[in-house]
Amino acid sequence: MKRKCTSVFIALFLFLVSIDTVPLEFSWLNRIRDAVDPVYDLGIWQGRWSLFSPNVDKQNNWIEVQAVINEGETITWRSPDWTQLNCAQKFARSREIEFYDRIRNSNNSAVWDDFANYSKRQIESELTGEGRVESWKLVSVIEPIAGPFEKEEVQQRRYVFWDSAEREQ
Repeated sequence: MKRKCTSVFIALFLFLVSIDTVPLEFSWLNRIRDAVDPVYDLGIWQGRWSLFSPNVDKQNNWIEVQAVINEGETITWRSPDWTQLNCAQKFARSREIEFYDRIRNSNNSAVWDDFANYSKRQIESELTGEGRVESWKLVSVIEPIAGPFEKEEVQQRRYVFWDSAEREQ
Protein backbone atom coordinates (compact mmCIF):
# COMPACT_ATOMS: atom_id res chain seq x y z
CA MET A 1 0.00 0.00 0.00
CA LYS A 2 2.80 2.42 0.91
CA ARG A 3 4.57 1.69 -2.37
CA LYS A 4 1.36 2.26 -4.33
CA CYS A 5 0.74 5.63 -2.63
CA THR A 6 4.33 6.69 -3.33
CA SER A 7 3.95 5.72 -6.99
CA VAL A 8 0.69 7.65 -7.30
CA PHE A 9 2.26 10.71 -5.64
CA ILE A 10 5.29 10.61 -7.96
CA ALA A 11 3.07 10.17 -11.03
CA LEU A 12 0.85 13.09 -9.94
CA PHE A 13 3.87 15.27 -9.25
CA LEU A 14 5.42 14.48 -12.65
CA PHE A 15 2.08 15.19 -14.31
CA LEU A 16 1.82 18.59 -12.60
CA VAL A 17 5.39 19.49 -13.46
CA SER A 18 4.98 18.46 -17.08
CA ILE A 19 1.73 20.45 -17.43
CA ASP A 20 3.40 23.52 -15.96
CA THR A 21 6.46 23.29 -18.22
CA VAL A 22 4.65 22.92 -21.55
CA PRO A 23 4.82 26.22 -23.49
CA LEU A 24 1.76 28.46 -23.32
CA GLU A 25 1.33 28.20 -27.10
CA PHE A 26 -0.50 24.91 -26.54
CA SER A 27 -3.82 26.59 -25.74
CA TRP A 28 -5.68 23.29 -25.47
CA LEU A 29 -3.79 22.70 -22.19
CA ASN A 30 -5.16 25.88 -20.60
CA ARG A 31 -8.24 24.09 -19.23
CA ILE A 32 -6.00 21.51 -17.54
CA ARG A 33 -3.73 24.25 -16.20
CA ASP A 34 -6.72 26.13 -14.81
CA ALA A 35 -8.00 22.94 -13.17
CA VAL A 36 -4.70 22.16 -11.40
CA ASP A 37 -3.95 25.78 -10.48
CA PRO A 38 -5.24 25.40 -6.88
CA VAL A 39 -2.73 22.57 -6.35
CA TYR A 40 0.14 24.93 -7.23
CA ASP A 41 -1.16 27.42 -4.68
CA LEU A 42 -0.82 24.76 -1.97
CA GLY A 43 2.95 24.70 -2.21
CA ILE A 44 4.23 23.29 -5.46
CA TRP A 45 4.17 26.65 -7.22
CA GLN A 46 7.26 28.72 -6.40
CA GLY A 47 6.60 31.86 -8.38
CA ARG A 48 7.87 32.84 -11.77
CA TRP A 49 11.31 31.49 -12.61
CA SER A 50 12.70 33.46 -15.50
CA LEU A 51 15.25 31.35 -17.29
CA PHE A 52 16.98 34.45 -18.60
CA SER A 53 17.43 37.89 -17.17
CA PRO A 54 14.91 40.54 -18.17
CA ASN A 55 17.41 41.93 -20.68
CA VAL A 56 18.51 38.78 -22.42
CA ASP A 57 21.17 39.34 -25.09
CA LYS A 58 19.66 39.57 -28.53
CA GLN A 59 22.87 40.53 -30.25
CA ASN A 60 26.58 39.78 -30.22
CA ASN A 61 28.75 42.81 -29.52
CA TRP A 62 32.45 43.35 -29.66
CA ILE A 63 34.91 46.19 -29.83
CA GLU A 64 37.48 46.60 -32.58
CA VAL A 65 40.41 48.95 -32.46
CA GLN A 66 41.49 49.86 -35.98
CA ALA A 67 44.97 51.39 -35.95
CA VAL A 68 47.04 52.79 -38.79
CA ILE A 69 50.75 52.39 -38.16
CA ASN A 70 53.56 54.45 -39.69
CA GLU A 71 53.80 52.36 -42.85
CA GLY A 72 50.11 53.02 -43.62
CA GLU A 73 49.21 49.46 -42.71
CA THR A 74 45.96 48.92 -40.80
CA ILE A 75 46.00 46.65 -37.78
CA THR A 76 42.76 45.49 -36.16
CA TRP A 77 42.50 44.33 -32.57
CA ARG A 78 39.27 42.72 -31.40
CA SER A 79 37.85 42.14 -27.94
CA PRO A 80 37.25 38.49 -27.00
CA ASP A 81 34.44 36.72 -28.84
CA TRP A 82 32.41 35.23 -26.01
CA THR A 83 30.67 32.81 -28.38
CA GLN A 84 34.03 31.10 -28.96
CA LEU A 85 34.88 30.71 -25.25
CA ASN A 86 34.17 27.55 -23.29
CA CYS A 87 32.23 27.63 -20.00
CA ALA A 88 35.32 27.92 -17.79
CA GLN A 89 36.70 30.80 -19.88
CA LYS A 90 33.35 32.59 -19.80
CA PHE A 91 33.23 32.22 -16.04
CA ALA A 92 36.80 33.43 -15.53
CA ARG A 93 36.44 36.35 -17.96
CA SER A 94 32.84 37.34 -17.27
CA ARG A 95 33.71 40.81 -15.95
CA GLU A 96 36.01 41.49 -18.91
CA ILE A 97 33.28 40.46 -21.33
CA GLU A 98 30.81 42.73 -19.52
CA PHE A 99 33.35 45.59 -19.68
CA TYR A 100 33.67 45.35 -23.46
CA ASP A 101 29.92 45.00 -23.80
CA ARG A 102 29.20 48.20 -21.87
CA ILE A 103 32.10 50.53 -22.66
CA ARG A 104 30.62 51.42 -26.04
CA ASN A 105 27.47 52.89 -24.46
CA SER A 106 27.25 56.68 -24.52
CA ASN A 107 26.73 56.86 -20.76
CA ASN A 108 30.31 55.54 -20.44
CA SER A 109 31.80 58.14 -22.80
CA ALA A 110 33.82 59.64 -19.93
CA VAL A 111 36.24 56.68 -20.12
CA TRP A 112 36.53 56.50 -23.92
CA ASP A 113 39.68 58.66 -24.06
CA ASP A 114 41.43 56.56 -21.44
CA PHE A 115 40.38 53.31 -23.08
CA ALA A 116 41.53 54.60 -26.48
CA ASN A 117 44.94 55.54 -25.08
CA TYR A 118 45.20 52.14 -23.37
CA SER A 119 44.33 50.35 -26.62
CA LYS A 120 46.96 52.41 -28.48
CA ARG A 121 49.61 51.42 -25.92
CA GLN A 122 48.57 47.77 -26.20
CA ILE A 123 48.87 47.79 -29.99
CA GLU A 124 52.23 49.60 -29.88
CA SER A 125 53.57 47.07 -27.38
CA GLU A 126 52.80 44.30 -29.87
CA LEU A 127 54.52 46.06 -32.78
CA THR A 128 58.03 44.94 -33.63
CA GLY A 129 60.76 47.40 -34.46
CA GLU A 130 60.00 51.06 -34.83
CA GLY A 131 56.27 50.70 -35.47
CA ARG A 132 54.17 53.58 -34.19
CA VAL A 133 50.40 54.07 -34.21
CA GLU A 134 49.54 57.17 -36.22
CA SER A 135 45.77 57.09 -35.87
CA TRP A 136 43.25 54.74 -34.38
CA LYS A 137 39.55 54.45 -33.77
CA LEU A 138 37.27 52.43 -31.57
CA VAL A 139 34.51 50.62 -33.43
CA SER A 140 31.49 48.92 -31.90
CA VAL A 141 30.37 45.94 -33.94
CA ILE A 142 26.83 44.71 -33.39
CA GLU A 143 25.57 41.51 -34.91
CA PRO A 144 21.96 40.51 -34.16
CA ILE A 145 21.48 36.90 -33.21
CA ALA A 146 19.36 35.14 -35.80
CA GLY A 147 16.49 33.19 -34.32
CA PRO A 148 15.88 29.60 -35.39
CA PHE A 149 12.87 30.60 -37.50
CA GLU A 150 14.25 33.72 -39.15
CA LYS A 151 14.73 33.39 -42.87
CA GLU A 152 16.44 36.71 -43.47
CA GLU A 153 20.17 37.03 -43.04
CA VAL A 154 21.10 39.29 -40.14
CA GLN A 155 23.15 42.37 -40.96
CA GLN A 156 26.19 43.36 -38.98
CA ARG A 157 26.34 47.04 -37.97
CA ARG A 158 29.51 48.99 -37.22
CA TYR A 159 29.66 52.27 -35.31
CA VAL A 160 32.78 54.34 -34.76
CA PHE A 161 32.39 55.70 -31.26
CA TRP A 162 35.87 57.22 -30.81
CA ASP A 163 38.32 58.46 -33.46
CA SER A 164 41.77 59.93 -32.85
CA ALA A 165 41.43 62.10 -35.98
CA GLU A 166 38.39 63.84 -34.46
CA ARG A 167 40.26 64.42 -31.18
CA GLU A 168 43.20 66.14 -32.89
CA GLN A 169 41.00 68.79 -34.52
